[in-house]
Parts: sequence; C-alpha cells; structure tokens
Amino acid sequence: MRKTIHFELIPNKETQEAIEIAHAEEAGLINDTSKDFTDVNAAVDYLFDDK
Repeated sequence: MRKTIHFELIPNKETQEAIEIAHAEEAGLINDTSKDFTDVNAAVDYLFDDK
C-alpha cells in the first residue's frame, strides 16, 4: 500500500505580501499598485510601511 505525502508550501515574506496586495487590489480595497509604482519595493514600502 502506498502512502501519500502532502506538502504545504509556505510563501516567504515577499511572496505573502504580493499575495495580500493582489487580493486587496482584486477586492477594490486599494488602487492597482502596478499603475502607481514602477518599483515593486516602493509598492511594498507604501502598503506595509517597511522602512
């Protein structure tokens, strides 16, 4: 009998922030950051106040 192994991928901090940004944009909670920022780090800093 075969055993099935399940893996759950846990995103790193940058990936998790990108996912949260995308969900907020889709929900209309924030403006589409791709229109406002050409630098990904600027968008993350703006939304998450990373300094």
